[in-house]
Amino acid sequence: MIEESSLRLWKRNLAHPRVWVPEIRLKEYGTSLEFLLPDYELECVPTENCPQNGGTTHLSKALETEVELKLSLQPQLHQPHIDLYKAALSQVQAVSLLFPDCHADNICICMTAWVGTLCTVDDMLEDMEPLEAEAALHEIITVLEEKGTYTSSLSTVTVMVAKFKAHCEKYLPTALSHAVFRDVSETFQGMQQEMQLKRGSLPYDLDTYMSIRTRTIGIRPLFTLALSTWRQDHIWSNTLDNIQNEINMVAGLQNDLIGLEKDIRKGEQANAVVILMGKHYDQHLDREDLQKVTKYLCERHNLAISRLIKQMEDLRRSAHLQDRDQVLEMVLLYMQLLFSLTHFQWCTSAKRYKGD
Repeated sequence: MIEESSLRLWKRNLAHPRVWVPEIRLKEYGTSLEFLLPDYELECVPTENCPQNGGTTHLSKALETEVELKLSLQPQLHQPHIDLYKAALSQVQAVSLLFPDCHADNICICMTAWVGTLCTVDDMLEDMEPLEAEAALHEIITVLEEKGTYTSSLSTVTVMVAKFKAHCEKYLPTALSHAVFRDVSETFQGMQQEMQLKRGSLPYDLDTYMSIRTRTIGIRPLFTLALSTWRQDHIWSNTLDNIQNEINMVAGLQNDLIGLEKDIRKGEQANAVVILMGKHYDQHLDREDLQKVTKYLCERHNLAISRLIKQMEDLRRSAHLQDRDQVLEMVLLYMQLLFSLTHFQWCTSAKRYKGD
């Protein structure tokens, strides 16, 4: 069932990006979103043209192990169901696009597992009653912070996270797995705060929301994994933290803006546009206000991209390659600029963010 031809590699045709200004039309509201992005001229490489020294091996292994992980959550299935296989393939394709330069087997395996776990858990929590979801999140965070495995007394969603944890522990060194689980725990702590925001326990304003959104976006574990080939301590300096927070904000705004029409129809309150307009799901959204708010948030996104590009250019001109910290800073900036493009492309193609 697992075919090499189903997998896709992506390559950059430009070492240094040009500026790209794509426009996304919000048909239901008669307005457009104008983004500023770095353009590396990404190209999908046909399988038959993949390099012989590796090719899509890392993706094949990620797909195989992800199918195994999903089967472990559904032991009644003796072989992969087509929907299960398609879900696993979709996750691998997402990782291949989001991090096209990452070819390490174990890193791709764990990235794939996290993308699937995050999306599935997020969907399951949305279907729960608030108190049930908060209890599940508390249980999830406890499992992530404790040693050992899951027990039958845990909820289905917690068992899923526990199995994700055990899965990653098989492929990662101890120090790296601990760092990843800290990041994962922080993601779910952000979800706890998002629930507090929705019920009115936290200020319903943009600053509070974005401080939460930069965690619930869940991309820091991916960058901890991606950077692991460049360093051994897995400790984030203040400089690296600040750079990471910038891309967390960029990715969060991309999700909220591209998924806006879908969020409005669902009555989702946790969206930067809805928050900034001060409107809840049962109130009418004024088109003129919405146009002003989306323009402001696009500008905020674009300014962050401009800062990252300038920081990268300044560092490239002044960097001393013997300085370990500057090398890490440059590597992270490079990864993040590329990610701002690949994440945008993923959001505009993924079903979970489409408005139709």
